[in-house]
Amino acid sequence: MRHGDPNKTLYNAYNGTEPSYRALHMRLSHRYGKASNYECSICGGPADEWAVVREWVEPQDLLTETDEVRTRTYSRCDWDYTTLCVPHHRSYDYGSLNLDEWLVA
Repeated sequence: MRHGDPNKTLYNAYNGTEPSYRALHMRLSHRYGKASNYECSICGGPADEWAVVREWVEPQDLLTETDEVRTRTYSRCDWDYTTLCVPHHRSYDYGSLNLDEWLVA
C-alpha cells in the first residue's frame, strides 16, 4: 500500500532465470537485517557485509556474475551466508583465509 500497489515488491529477485547478486544480497538484508547488525563470524567485531561461504554451497547452487570490473561468486540459498568484517571478507575472497577452519556448518 505504501507504493500505491499492494502487489509491488521492493526489489526484483530474479534477473532472467537466476537471481542476481544484488537481488540475493537485498533478500538477505530484507529477511535478516543489515550485516552491520551482527558480529563478524571470525573476530566477533562488528560485521560489515554478508559473505557466501563457498565451502557450504552445493555445486549446483553456486552462481557467478561478471561485470566490467569483477566476477562475483554467490549462492542462491540464504543459509550459505555469514557476516564478516571487511578485512576478513577480503582475506577470504583473495584466498588467504579458509572459513571452514573458523565456522561450523
